[in-house]
Amino acid sequence: MDHATVDKAMARIRKNDPAWAEQAAARGFDAGHAGWIKWPAQDGAPGASVYVGKERGADALEGVIAALDAYTTRHIPSPAPQFADADLLNLVAIPDWHAGMMAWRRSTGADYDLRIAADCLAQTLGRVIPRLPPAGAGILLALGDTTHTNDARNVTPKSAHQLDVDGRYLKIMEVASTALIGGIDVMLDHHATVEAVVIPGNHDPEAAQVLALVLRAWFRNDPRVTVWNGGGDWWRRQHGKVMIAATHGHKIRQQQIPGYAAAEWPEMWGATRARFAFSGHVHHERTLDTPGMLCEAMRPVTDRDAYAAGAWHSQREISGMTFSADGFRVSRVYEVVR
Repeated sequence: MDHATVDKAMARIRKNDPAWAEQAAARGFDAGHAGWIKWPAQDGAPGASVYVGKERGADALEGVIAALDAYTTRHIPSPAPQFADADLLNLVAIPDWHAGMMAWRRSTGADYDLRIAADCLAQTLGRVIPRLPPAGAGILLALGDTTHTNDARNVTPKSAHQLDVDGRYLKIMEVASTALIGGIDVMLDHHATVEAVVIPGNHDPEAAQVLALVLRAWFRNDPRVTVWNGGGDWWRRQHGKVMIAATHGHKIRQQQIPGYAAAEWPEMWGATRARFAFSGHVHHERTLDTPGMLCEAMRPVTDRDAYAAGAWHSQREISGMTFSADGFRVSRVYEVVR
């Protein structure tokens, strides 16, 4: 787009709507950016056009400014704890949180909504993390279905099953990201470095990636925090002689996991003596102990919704575990989600 195109668009806006130009200028906004701006195909590049509405332009600008103002108090990096055993890695898993799910006690046996979800996660993480030994590395692992809905349609993305949802989509994402940020902050108090992982599930394949981007932006200036956003269904990490892999579990059966992991990451498999794979999705504990890998489907954080109330029941919990670089899982703690 050349300067002449921009000049013509600016002149057209000022001529057709001088009141808008004055209002935009009072807010420090260039009125030339309102209306249609078009440019033809040129040098093999396709033509294009962009429209910024005049009527709602000021409101949109004020909304952007308000959103930016809300994030002026950015995360301030803190020093690492004085003692953290570099030989140890702690993993805290958050399986099937389903933030934004709505359950009615008379239908499901217990109430569950956005506020309850945020409170129970914060309280349970606050009990689990301090019980772990100070470690050089910590992982906060959201194991998929972190949010109950993927978008404002409030249906499962693949099957379009109607979901009982509490709150607007933006509110759900705001509460979910804030809760995860709080969890990472607690992890930072007890670990030299922290990796945050948000794995996509069948309820939140795209929402999980958005949450990961929010976390990455929030902690972008903190060298002690890394955020995984591999864009796929599997996360893995090697810690000395230990291999740890994780996926939500909706695309693979548990008995297939050891063979898949060995074929997909043969170098990591061959370099380790102990291998663990964690998943969620089934909303109950299921363990498969093979000669090459221990596979564990973990209990959920969420309570039951109306769809699940007649089909399953499981204790809700969050667990934290400690791995040593010489190839062992040396300890584990459990906390019931209340």
